[in-house]
Amino acid sequence: MKKIFSITGTVLALLFFISCDKTKLGDPVACIDTGNADFKTGKDTYFMNCSENFAYSDWKVFDANNNELYTSLSDTMRHLAYTFPNPGNYKVSLKVWFSDTLVNAQTELDVTAVAP
Repeated sequence: MKKIFSITGTVLALLFFISCDKTKLGDPVACIDTGNADFKTGKDTYFMNCSENFAYSDWKVFDANNNELYTSLSDTMRHLAYTFPNPGNYKVSLKVWFSDTLVNAQTELDVTAVAP
């Protein structure tokens, strides 16, 4: 009877430590959600990171001429708040990856910002 409790305790302890392990569950999947965003200049627009299986993210914003206006490489910034400076066309890019692999995922969103 003591052996059963000892084995059960060992198994439970192993399961606890395994569940705390931050290992990759699959390849990263990049996802941007804007909800009901209103793309108006001079006002923060929120871009939610709905990606899966990642540890790091890289947000970028480009203007219509593909000039990089903003970049943020982070392991903590999951979402982006950005204020478009002028009316026009922009591209918002999100790249995600896990720390132990070269596999990454990227998605882009075309946005037209208008005056309020």
